Amino acid sequence: MGFSRPKEYEWQHTDPNKKKDDCVFLFVDHQSGLIQLVRDFDPNEFHTNVLALVKTAAYFKAPAVLTTSFDDGPNGPIAKEIPEMLPNEPLIRRPGQINAMDNEDFANAVKATGKKQVIISGVLTEVCVASLLSA
Repeated sequence: MGFSRPKEYEWQHTDPNKKKDDCVFLFVDHQSGLIQLVRDFDPNEFHTNVLALVKTAAYFKAPAVLTTSFDDGPNGPIAKEIPEMLPNEPLIRRPGQINAMDNEDFANAVKATGKKQVIISGVLTEVCVASLLSA
């Protein structure tokens, strides 16, 4: 029994404003200490879903910006698989700013991509993601 090569994925969006070549992925505060606070998902399922999004960014060769907040404290380090799977993407270690856009290095890294479509993934959506949306 032989295996055939998978068919190349065709981008199927009909909205002319959504283009895969104009996307940047932001992975915000996916840290061991914060992941322990997730209560609305099974932690393993949550981790699997995040890694699926990381694989999506890698598959489409889309730029990504990774960031952590106070990772030498109780928030802990970023989930190791994320920078391993996106080794060429910047990891911005914020000293504690809640809104990642308040960190000049992070804001500059996002702006440097030149992308207008932003896909945000974060652990505590009411904090790390919501604050980004307000920026």
